[in-house]
Amino acid sequence: MSETAADGPALDLAGQWDQVRGDAHRAIQRTEQAIEKADTGLADRRGELDRARGRALTGHADWRAREVDNLLSLARAALGPRWSLWEEAERHETGPASEASVAEVSAAAALAELALAVRRLKSPLRRKRRWVAVAVAAVRRCDDLIARSEANAARQWQEGMRAATRSRNEAVEDARRGWRHDLAQLRRTVDALRAELDAAIPPADADWSAWHPVSRPVDALRVGTYSRRGCEGEPLAVPALFPFPGTTNLVVRAGRGVPGRADAVLGVVGRMLASVPAGRLRLSVIDPIALGSAVRSLAGLNSDDVRLMDDPLVRPQEIENKLTELVERIGRVDRDLLGPHRLGSLVEFNRRPGARPEPYHVVVVFDFPRGFTTPESRTRLDQVMLNGPRCGVYTILVIAEDNPDYPHHLAMGEDGQVTTGPAILAPAGVGEWTFELERPPASSWEASDVLRTVVDRVADEARDADRVVVTPKRMFDLLPVATRPELGGIAGVERPVRPRDPSTWWQGDATESLAIPLGTYGLDDLMIMRLGDGTRNHVMIAGMTGAGKSTLLHTLITVAAVLYSPAELELYLIDMKQGVEFQEYARHRLPHARVVAMHSQREFGLETMRTLTAEIERRAALFKRYKAADLAGYRRARAEAGASTGVGAGADADADADADDPPLARVLLVVDEFHVLFDADDEIGRDAAGRLATLVRMGRAYGVHVLLASQTPSSPVAMGSDAVRNMEIRIALRCHDQVSRRILAENNPAATELAPRGEAIYNASSGQRGRDTKFQVAYVETADRAALLDTFRALAQSRGLLLEPLVYDGDRPGDITSGVFAGLANARRDPAAPLRAWLGEPLGLSAPVHTDFSARADRALLAIGDDAANVGVLTAVCASLAAAGVGRGEGRLAAVSVVDFTAVDQRYTEVHDELATLLPGLRRYGAADALEHVGELAELVEKRTMNDSYTVDLVDDCRFLLLNGLHRCRGIAAAPSWSGGAAGLGVPLDYLLREGPEVGVFVVATIDGNGLRRVHRDILNQFGVVLTRQRPQQYDRVDALSGLATNRLRDGQALLNDDGDVTGLRPYQIPPAGWLAAFARGLPPHPRGSEPSS
Repeated sequence: MSETAADGPALDLAGQWDQVRGDAHRAIQRTEQAIEKADTGLADRRGELDRARGRALTGHADWRAREVDNLLSLARAALGPRWSLWEEAERHETGPASEASVAEVSAAAALAELALAVRRLKSPLRRKRRWVAVAVAAVRRCDDLIARSEANAARQWQEGMRAATRSRNEAVEDARRGWRHDLAQLRRTVDALRAELDAAIPPADADWSAWHPVSRPVDALRVGTYSRRGCEGEPLAVPALFPFPGTTNLVVRAGRGVPGRADAVLGVVGRMLASVPAGRLRLSVIDPIALGSAVRSLAGLNSDDVRLMDDPLVRPQEIENKLTELVERIGRVDRDLLGPHRLGSLVEFNRRPGARPEPYHVVVVFDFPRGFTTPESRTRLDQVMLNGPRCGVYTILVIAEDNPDYPHHLAMGEDGQVTTGPAILAPAGVGEWTFELERPPASSWEASDVLRTVVDRVADEARDADRVVVTPKRMFDLLPVATRPELGGIAGVERPVRPRDPSTWWQGDATESLAIPLGTYGLDDLMIMRLGDGTRNHVMIAGMTGAGKSTLLHTLITVAAVLYSPAELELYLIDMKQGVEFQEYARHRLPHARVVAMHSQREFGLETMRTLTAEIERRAALFKRYKAADLAGYRRARAEAGASTGVGAGADADADADADDPPLARVLLVVDEFHVLFDADDEIGRDAAGRLATLVRMGRAYGVHVLLASQTPSSPVAMGSDAVRNMEIRIALRCHDQVSRRILAENNPAATELAPRGEAIYNASSGQRGRDTKFQVAYVETADRAALLDTFRALAQSRGLLLEPLVYDGDRPGDITSGVFAGLANARRDPAAPLRAWLGEPLGLSAPVHTDFSARADRALLAIGDDAANVGVLTAVCASLAAAGVGRGEGRLAAVSVVDFTAVDQRYTEVHDELATLLPGLRRYGAADALEHVGELAELVEKRTMNDSYTVDLVDDCRFLLLNGLHRCRGIAAAPSWSGGAAGLGVPLDYLLREGPEVGVFVVATIDGNGLRRVHRDILNQFGVVLTRQRPQQYDRVDALSGLATNRLRDGQALLNDDGDVTGLRPYQIPPAGWLAAFARGLPPHPRGSEPSS
């Protein structure tokens, strides 16, 4: 697809974000300069004030030294030896008062007074003491004058500093206010640009699940983040973009010991793939040391139908050859595309309206100069790096040391830090920013979903551009009609089959074989899978994820259902993985399907195999009656018997032959991800291998065919080599070498060379080399398949062929309301039979799981689970007992009692109320009354036990004690034995558990899985029937929990250990409100098969 003007101009994302960085830098610079100017002004003013204050202090010091200290020297000389008078006067705080106040005294007056006192001291006739006091007072006044002057200077300095600081703060605040305004504007710009950028180039930590390749180049790579702090410490971060496709290369300096260097390059390559439309980027990798391991996650770009990447180049000669090829390509682009149009780059050419875009090419060179062993190879690299970007050829060069010829853009250190180098990623002059390389949420780009998504979807869109889709209509158009199978036809198909015309469906006759078209090969030849043709009866299919295995299975099932009616073909569809591949066949009730299983467990797969081996045995009995060797012989003999005048009058039929015997359809068992059955070397795996061997060995004669599909097939050892040998038809989609050799043959790796999706190999000779036929699998659109399934259902109903498939969902809990429980519970019961409690749905095809309460030891039931699950078990038990007549009818109302140890606010009140309707005589006790009630039952047991002639009638005489939340009972953790003091509940309960079942008194208890340690193991070990949910072994009863693999169970599943017999089940959950009451209303007044005792 070429770009047109309608696509709009390419986004100049790199330029826009460079502008943002520049704007941010200039705003920060303006603010910092304004703050610096204010700080400088404050510092200048401080200097001025400091100097003025210093001058004042110096003047005062000089004045005192010059005037005061001189007079003091004269006074000392005048006093001579009587200087002590001066010292004495100084010790007095005050001297003779001056005629003027201190405030009015000037420096001159103080000096004059001091000078007068000095002169008087010189006179021998004067009183020395008086004039010493006057002189001292004068000195003090001089010092006071100096102090007041200095204080005034300090005050002036402080006032000046306050004014200067205020002026500085106002300037700083103005600058910061401007910065905040600039920052707000910057953030608005960043938010707007980021939204635009995220839409065009999502960040690595975004959800890429909905990403699709762009329709036009976005001209930038999002390689990381630039970050710095704002003027007030705010974190600023903007994406780091590298222009691509542009006019430059990318050079990375990183030694081989630097962790993550190859992964970083891988991330850049992934970004390159995501920045241009799918198919417009080619990739070459030169990796002479690691041999291409760094780009192994890009393998999806290199396949038979998508050649976006060359095989890694590791040898010097092939490196030089590739560079020579690129140099020639550069010359061709320059000569043929750019020159005639006077264009500066291939980017400009590709943007021209009407141009057929020329793909870009990226060459990645690891560990340069390793592998460049000749001057010619280095010259070719120089030519590519110098001329390539202009002509759409770009180089990612990884060097170990600085190289002046190749200045690097990024430098990766051994500490994992990445810095920019002399070859910058953006225009200069935008300030100091810290660079951080972009990383995905996963541990590496190689392991990230982002790269996987990009590679897969780029390859898919590039592949689909030339992809040919084979539709069912195309296949049926190629199908010859009224043609014998050996000539390419399908038995029974006499008219053209039209997928949209149901009247043309179901023509196929499966008497001799099944023939199912799967796709086309060669020049419109039809690939038909034929089952029942000689020894070709069973199929193995393998294909890696995305290769088209699911498409193949859907095509096979849908096309078979178009060709054959449910009377000719029965399907057993089993999905062993946690998927929903077959869900739509259950939802639409495919009439051909006998079983549709989703989220299946190994037990269900094994149960299905057992069902089919039983079907083979049933057919063997029928064939024997008709003396038939295979399905075709049986059908013919049956037809002859029906056409004869008397039953069994056919020439070869036994006298027991009956014209009403079923015609028998062919059976196709489809198991997806069959390897799950054989993953473990355990009883299930061994049994499954044996059953598989039986099916593939005997199925041919009885019309039972097996199709096993998997991404990773089990080894022949696990499956059984005989079974594998008998599965002659092998279908391989693209897969790894080991899988190809397993699904085809040891010497046949051909499946590794298939296209990534939709191309397959059909080999009907056990996969032997030289017998492969490559074909394109047909594809049925999802909407078309849904419409066909709806029509199948309507057509079957119109022909009276409507059968309901058994649908199994391993993740769905047991449903007591489905109708199956009611049918089983209300079935006529033999009065002598044990009381049967239906506990849940099976993990297979058998009837719901039950346990029997009979007059023998070890018939107590323990359910281990959470409160809701345990109440569901108790509900099922009560409903089963009520259906048998226990607790209903005359003389039986006291048969069932419940002791609930759970907290009042945690009880299921609505369930209890409905149980009272179901069991009118149901007695309920709290924890306080438990000991008394259990003691009464223990006395009843003792009384019956002491009566040697007592015979229990289970319906009339039984007693059921239901203990909900037994682990919450006080004292139950103690050993159940007398110890000289008052006995707790454990003693009578232990007696009930040991002796009660044999005289018709049964205990059903529930505990939380975490409460096992709160119940003494001697009591736990008395329970012979244990239902446990996801709990490993917790106590020591060998035939109860020891060794049960309950850790494999899913939610809603459990194991029932009934006296050593272990059965998986999905226990019934609590029914919706009203169901128990409705169930009770439907019960007969008395149990069927017996009358109430008098």
